[in-house]
Amino acid sequence: MTVSSIASAAPVGPSGHAIRQIWEAVLAVHSDEAHQLHALRDVRNLGEYRDALSCLYGIHQPMEAALTAASPLWRPLGVDLAGVCRLASLRKDLAATGLSDAECAALPRCSVPPIVSLPDALGVAFTMLGSVFGGRKTCERVAEALPGAPTAFFSDTGPVGWRRFAEVTEAALPDPASREQAVQAAVATMRCVASWAAAWTASAPLSRA
Repeated sequence: MTVSSIASAAPVGPSGHAIRQIWEAVLAVHSDEAHQLHALRDVRNLGEYRDALSCLYGIHQPMEAALTAASPLWRPLGVDLAGVCRLASLRKDLAATGLSDAECAALPRCSVPPIVSLPDALGVAFTMLGSVFGGRKTCERVAEALPGAPTAFFSDTGPVGWRRFAEVTEAALPDPASREQAVQAAVATMRCVASWAAAWTASAPLSRA
């Protein structure tokens, strides 16, 4: 099974310059590095599914923490950017697959790009919002491969809808410089996700086989 990214699944719609520019940059990176997301594919049993969720946790937990820490930057927008990670639902699924709170807290986590500005926060959120898209297909694949497996994370659309996110992003990034900064943050986040998933997959035979 594959967790679809925003580069391949999200609706572009009548988005303006900022969203389009970020979209095209992330799509280019995704085209080059999507093959590295193999940690989230071909799950055949509950143990492998737990492992895939653990890989996701290692991405989403630090991303949500970084976005939460940067809340003074984005709170005036009236959206919950930290909510794009949907960490509570992910923890719920991990618990349902047998991972205790202590084991969840001990999971390794990736190093995330710094968020020092509003464009940074919007670029990171853009990429993390991508896991919402394709969630329905992922749920279907899980149900087919592992009937009864928990799918709260993939069913959770989060508190920030795509249209609302696009609106606030366009308003918050009115000039080329701010849009370029958001682009760089989104690309860095996508590369971080791809590198983490690739490293997780490479280590699986040794640590989680």
